[in-house]
Amino acid sequence: HFWARSAAVPDNDALKAEKVWNYEIGLRQELPWRTVFDITAFRMDGTDMIELTANASPPPLYTFSNTGEFEFHGIETSLSGIWKNGLNGRISYSWLDPGDWTRGRPGRKYDLMLTYSHRRFTLRVNGQLVDDYFASNEHSDPIDAYTVIDLYGESTIVSGGSGSMPKLTN
Repeated sequence: HFWARSAAVPDNDALKAEKVWNYEIGLRQELPWRTVFDITAFRMDGTDMIELTANASPPPLYTFSNTGEFEFHGIETSLSGIWKNGLNGRISYSWLDPGDWTRGRPGRKYDLMLTYSHRRFTLRVNGQLVDDYFASNEHSDPIDAYTVIDLYGESTIVSGGSGSMPKLTN
C-alpha cells in the first residue's frame, strides 16, 4: 500500500501488488576510441496494474486501484565513451510501447550527458527530450513534447573537501 499512503489518497484494502515478468535481451559492443554501444530489447507482462482511478465515494476524487493485465515492450540503446582530457559522455534513446496503457508512460525519450573534469573542477550537462506522451490511456490527451536541461558544476576548494555550485535546471 506504499502508493496510497505516499500520495495522500485513501487506503484501498483491496489493492494488490503488481506482478510483473520482465524479459530482456541485449548486446554490448566496445568500439574504438574508448566508446561502447549498448542495445536492449525488453518485454514486461504483468497483472494487477496499479493506476490512479476515480474514487467511487469522494473525497478525494481519486484513489489507486488494480486495473488489469498489461504487456509493455520496448528498446533502449546508448552510445557512451570516456575520452581524452577529462571528457566523457553518453547519448541514449528509449522507445516504449505500452499498448493502450499510455497515461504517464512516454513513448520516446532522448538523453544526452556530457561531463568534463579537470584537476579540481567538474562540469556536467544533462538533457532529456520526452515525446509521445499522454495524460490519459488509449493515446488520448497528448502532452506536448518537452525538454529538461540540468547544468551541474563542482570545484574542490581545499584538499579533502569540495564545494558545489548551485544546480541550474530549466
